[in-house]
Amino acid sequence: FVKIKFPVVEPPLYLYHGTELSVISKIKETGIKKELEVSTSIDDVNTAYDVGKRHSKKENPIILIIESKRMYKDGYNFYLSDNNIWMCDFVPSKYILNI
Repeated sequence: FVKIKFPVVEPPLYLYHGTELSVISKIKETGIKKELEVSTSIDDVNTAYDVGKRHSKKENPIILIIESKRMYKDGYNFYLSDNNIWMCDFVPSKYILNI
């Protein structure tokens, strides 16, 4: 098992996360956690929609808007992979604008 380390990077003002309707109530309750397999965020809505569509086979995906810059200023770390996927360990629900 190899764990890849990415440097901490200041994110854009907002990041987007595509998911399915069935997990929204859980996200409202606990935020976005790695074990929900929803820990990555995208900096454009179209890509977030495509990612969400993979998880949401029966319905249109839900696109969540994450206040990433505010999170970063509050001490949360963000990482950017080589293929431009933004990651963080946890997104508290208070930073998700549209849930």
